[in-house]
Amino acid sequence: MGGNVTNIESLPDELVFDILVHLPAEDIYNGPMFVCRKWYDMVRSSGFISAHLHKSTPRLVIHSTNTCKRPYFVEMNRGRIDITRLNCVTKTVVWASCNGLMLESDFSNNRGDLYVTNPATNQHFALPRFPCEEGFRCCACMAYAEASKQYKVVIMYCKRFHSSVILKSAILTVGVDKSWRELHIKDTYGPYYTTTTRGFIHWQQNYRIDTHVLSLNVETETFIETPITTDGGRRLEKESNKYYASMGDALTIFVARSEFSWEVLRMESETGELRKVAKIDMEAQLSKIEDFMPKPVGYVDRGGPRVGPVGWINYPEVLVLWVYSYGVCMYYNVRTQEISYFLLEYLHRYHRFLFHINSLVWLDGCSAVS
Repeated sequence: MGGNVTNIESLPDELVFDILVHLPAEDIYNGPMFVCRKWYDMVRSSGFISAHLHKSTPRLVIHSTNTCKRPYFVEMNRGRIDITRLNCVTKTVVWASCNGLMLESDFSNNRGDLYVTNPATNQHFALPRFPCEEGFRCCACMAYAEASKQYKVVIMYCKRFHSSVILKSAILTVGVDKSWRELHIKDTYGPYYTTTTRGFIHWQQNYRIDTHVLSLNVETETFIETPITTDGGRRLEKESNKYYASMGDALTIFVARSEFSWEVLRMESETGELRKVAKIDMEAQLSKIEDFMPKPVGYVDRGGPRVGPVGWINYPEVLVLWVYSYGVCMYYNVRTQEISYFLLEYLHRYHRFLFHINSLVWLDGCSAVS
């Protein structure tokens, strides 16, 4: 019988690779990676990490900025919505997610120090401190420059100049730069909401008044302004509520046509090309929405619940929406028109919604503290 036992190291490399690459990143890191030296080297190879990243399932992460509790993962699993908790505790604010890495701020010391974290492997890397005297930081984001294979972090901050406040921007190449470099931006924006697509960062100043998308190509470190046009090439009116969501390689822009209907535009990050891909109309579902809404925990408009899209699960099948003042999120199946909801810990304004992939990615030249 002993002759039938197979030495685990004798298994073909291709078979081991194909098995391991389909496992969740956290499972690989906490188990199979340490079975033997051969598996350890395989899992840490750039080829395996890249293959695993491209096979990983995108998830929507919901992070509460009012607590250090673990964020939610929302994903599709065999046609059903699964809501789970992230394995590790995050810092005060999670600003962005890119290739499985999260950009976090720690405001417990009132400085807002920035960290890059892989939540699947529980690795952290502290970024060089941004000088507080430079001004008040509005927002931060991170994206990957594919050609140069570098991760770059960008911050927007406001600096007082005499009696006025000027918007400034700074950039840092992770693991390369020892200090922040200034980026030149026209002082016409005050962006607070960020969304990342492949190789680009997009900012939104205000849900209602934006008529352009402000984007940064992180490879060339240049800003681009793309006018938002609706079906037929018409320029967008300022009165329309707009919401951004990442599709990975492209940006989704939801343009409100009523309180419960949106025109859905897809913007190609590289070219800025905009095209209409769908229209979502939930007006007929209003009575059902009101029926399952819990008691509101804040001010409510006279017209009833107010909602806004925050992201896709398994694009374009399920859309997740927040419900203002009710402390809940809805998910809406675009094909079947089914609606359900899950409770949040706080009001929407205390949450951030991010497109995230669990991965084994780490940063070249950056020593992690596990």
